[in-house]
Parts: sequence; structure tokens; C-alpha cells
Amino acid sequence: MDNSFSKSIRLLRAQEYRRAYSNGQVIKGRHIQLHYVANTLQANRFGISVGRKIGKAVQRNRLRRRLREAIRLRRMSLTYGVDVIIHPRSSASRLKSKAIFSEVHRLLEHLTQTIGILQERGAQLHLFLQTACFVASASSLSVLAILLGVFLSSHQ
Repeated sequence: MDNSFSKSIRLLRAQEYRRAYSNGQVIKGRHIQLHYVANTLQANRFGISVGRKIGKAVQRNRLRRRLREAIRLRRMSLTYGVDVIIHPRSSASRLKSKAIFSEVHRLLEHLTQTIGILQERGAQLHLFLQTACFVASASSLSVLAILLGVFLSSHQ
């Protein structure tokens, strides 16, 4: 198992960052935000965006190294194809490594649960649509309308 932070698991282009910021979702932590969006790959990719509000270059680079290490240690637990951008707030510059690791761990755990729920709902919808198509081919449209009403009322 390769735990490196190679180019294949990084977001490298500005358009990849823009897509995650504009089309993605956000999970907000106390000191760090995760921006994520599904990708078409079977792998997760990560980016780190540290703004100038954090401090001078030395502080920003130190924070990047800590975030990169937290991702490197935790990235194998995600089993979905998503692009994730880790964006620390200015208060993150005062955190020690252990606090950064624990917050990244907690946010990635939250992301795993969120994506798992979304995929489960998608699978349920897919099964429902298959059933509805079968019923529609075998019966009238009124039965289909009843099934659709039951499904929508149970998933709100």
C-alpha cells in the first residue's frame, strides 16, 4: 500500500479547484473547511489551499506540510471517487500538529458518512425506478403514481 502524496492523488490544475469550489459541497470545521465534489475517477484527489491571511510564507508552508501529512495518513480510508480541497482558516495557523490531525480526521470521517448516505439514496432511487418501470410495463400508470407518492413521502 502506497501512502505517498504523489501527483496522481493531488489536484494540480486551477480548473479542478474551481470545479470543487463552484460545484461542490462544503463541510465546515472549527479551523478547517473541506470542499468536495464527486469526480469521474475511481480515486480520491486532494488539494490544499492556504491563503495569505494565515501568515508569512514560512507559516503557510508549515501548515501545508502538516495538512499534507494528515491527508497522507488518512486518505486510504475514503473509498469513493471525490476531489477534496482542504482550506484552513486563519485560526489554524496557531494549532499544533495533533490538533490539525484530529480535525482533518474528523472532517474526513464526516465526509465518508455524507457520501455513503448519498450513494445509498442513489441506489434506493435506482431500485425504485427499476420497480416502477416493471410495474408500468405490467400495469396501469395509476399504480406507478401511487408508488411514486409513497417513495417521495418516505424520503423527505
